[in-house]
Amino acid sequence: RGGEYSEYVAKTTADIITRFYKEKGFQNTKVDVQTKVDSMINGAVRVNFAVDRGEKIKVRTIKFEGNDHVKDVKLAMAMKKTKDRRLVSFFSSKKFDEKEYPNDKKNLISKFNEAGYRDARIVKDTMYLLPPKDPTAKPSKLEIDFTFDEGKQYYFRDITRTGNSVYTSDMLNEILKINKGDIYDVVTMEKRLQGGGKENELAISKLYRDNGYLFFNVPPVELNIQNDSVDV
Repeated sequence: RGGEYSEYVAKTTADIITRFYKEKGFQNTKVDVQTKVDSMINGAVRVNFAVDRGEKIKVRTIKFEGNDHVKDVKLAMAMKKTKDRRLVSFFSSKKFDEKEYPNDKKNLISKFNEAGYRDARIVKDTMYLLPPKDPTAKPSKLEIDFTFDEGKQYYFRDITRTGNSVYTSDMLNEILKINKGDIYDVVTMEKRLQGGGKENELAISKLYRDNGYLFFNVPPVELNIQNDSVDV
């Protein structure tokens, strides 16, 4: 109240309201900005944001294609915020959250990376509203279809370390637990290097920082990729 009114202010405010409802699962929210001249105050307008939030959009089914080596249920569980009716519990929701969707797509690729599919990618993700049983009702159920290109599976070959004068390579490998011929699981490798795995699970970065090396850094570098093998 008392602020300057413009088309830009109206649009920005309507966008904020729309995003607010989308995060709560109302993907079809519409905001109509209604104005009329204030008869009591000279040069003022009365503004009303008429919100039609529509039906809450819920994910009914998530389908996966092209994932020949990673099971559907593992992919479905990887999506932390985008859940279909298979995995919804008391503590989770199957509402569609547009804001969290990109993160969940990254989580899908991580599952392929864990299995050694370094080049895996999402070829296509399609979402569409399913027609309601009642023809007079508005659509409120969403289906999401993913198509993947897994690429080929990779394995660790030669693993070398430089700059480790405090701990020997054998000591570090007791934590890293990676050997030549193991599946090229970059996700687990990062957790054992940087932390972020299970609670109280030892990581190489924690080993150094607990010993006073607060600015310790250990960036893994792919030195050579040949056929299905990677030197790190």
